Amino acid sequence: MMEPPIGVFHPHESVGETIGKLREITQERIITYCFITDEENKVVGVVTMRDLLLNPTHALLENLMLRHVFYLSSGMSLLEAMKSTLRRHFPVYPVCDEERRLVGLVRGQQLAQAQAFQLTAQAGAMVGVEKEEHLSTP
Repeated sequence: MMEPPIGVFHPHESVGETIGKLREITQERIITYCFITDEENKVVGVVTMRDLLLNPTHALLENLMLRHVFYLSSGMSLLEAMKSTLRRHFPVYPVCDEERRLVGLVRGQQLAQAQAFQLTAQAGAMVGVEKEEHLSTP
């Protein structure tokens, strides 16, 4: 479910530099947020596209970024991840290791789909259907 991290920048980069890089990256991938990491690849902030659009090109990301970033832990189970995002409805969640290093991204839609599948599997389990079975299973 986890994708490789994209849209990763450093705090000392400017809005103009970031937009230039985003123009290239977005030709192949969809980017929702700019994740800001330090020299050890630890997440230190996030910048929204709105912030990039509304700030001058010379502004530094470190002055725009939101510093308290919610992230999923790489060791979390699917159920733990779903519970921790229950009241957050972000399009993308960063995934970090124990030392807060960015290791990937999870799309909110994928978590919602996984949760819906888990709920339907529970209903089937109550009547003896395994979650691997589907309507078309012989």
